[in-house]
Amino acid sequence: MLVSFTVENFCSIKEKNTLSMERIKRLKDLEENIVEDAGKSGLLKSAVIYGANASGKSNIVRALAYMRKFIGNSHENRSGDDIDIYEPFLLNEQSREQPTLFEIKFVVNEKIYRYGFKLDKENIHSEWLFEGNKSLFLRTKQEFDLKGDGKTAKDIIEKTKENMLFLSTCDQWNVSFATELMKKFFNKLLVVPGHADGLFTTDTHRFVEESLENKQKVIDLLKFADTGITDLEIEDLKIQMQHEEFGSLSLNQESEGTKKLFNLAGLYFVSIANDNILVVDEFDARLHTSLAKALINMFQQNSNKAQLIIASHDTNIMTKELFRRDQVWFTEKDIKQQTHLYSLAEFKIRNDEVYEKNYLAGKYGAIPFFGEFDFLETE
Repeated sequence: MLVSFTVENFCSIKEKNTLSMERIKRLKDLEENIVEDAGKSGLLKSAVIYGANASGKSNIVRALAYMRKFIGNSHENRSGDDIDIYEPFLLNEQSREQPTLFEIKFVVNEKIYRYGFKLDKENIHSEWLFEGNKSLFLRTKQEFDLKGDGKTAKDIIEKTKENMLFLSTCDQWNVSFATELMKKFFNKLLVVPGHADGLFTTDTHRFVEESLENKQKVIDLLKFADTGITDLEIEDLKIQMQHEEFGSLSLNQESEGTKKLFNLAGLYFVSIANDNILVVDEFDARLHTSLAKALINMFQQNSNKAQLIIASHDTNIMTKELFRRDQVWFTEKDIKQQTHLYSLAEFKIRNDEVYEKNYLAGKYGAIPFFGEFDFLETE
């Protein structure tokens, strides 16, 4: 499970920003949205991020996706290759040349790990992995300090180039502690960029073809969403949706909302079953509010240790019936165009307060402020 994610000097994010999935003990509502794990006081099953357009919501998701991507493929870099995930904050002269930091805290086998690295376009500046308070390895440029299980990877040091992550290289060479963390955490971290759900059609395709039970789950979800679909068939990679009274349509002929629901269905069900962390940008796009609420609610009710993190503009789902205050997050840019991430739990709120109403009224910040529409005036 994900405990927290921290990023610094990435796109619109200049200072350190941390998204935490740890419950806040003083909040006593919706205890069913909490999972006990690794002796933690509780980890949250879901989180939602709000903010105005261009406030940095997507950059939080993007940073998580970039970190996951680089952990998975940095071992493929050749000497001299640029590190393609380096995108520093450009509106400050110093930060343009400074490294980007990514750090993630997570639970595997009831143990808490903290892994992170700093990099620029050419080099890994530093890299670290801790199990609890114990260091497994510390890296500064090409100097390595291995301890505990980390010592089993001493032969991998010479195979790790300046633009490669040590953890990624260890996994590639089947070092046990690295392969364990990849299998039980990083491979379970699934990120869907905004409006890119079409990239995951094949995931649902594969899920459907694995079993009749899986196929029925997807059909039942489409029925539940009132799409008019009663059955589906896949032949030669072509997906046909059966409508009881109107015959069949290909997936491409269905509505944009139906396509999105189908595309995400595989990841949705697999994540719940396998305790994955599913991160979806623009979650509400092309989905009716009632359907978005239902999908979040079903995920939380059926999750054992699965987690759902979404970025959204739909304030109708910002309700105390669905989310605790420590599950609701905001992004806001300051006068220097720097993104700041903060939680609704940081505000003093009455028990009868309506989150959506007060958010739209500007009480929590993270909303747009418009100028005059004089640019529409004609002479």
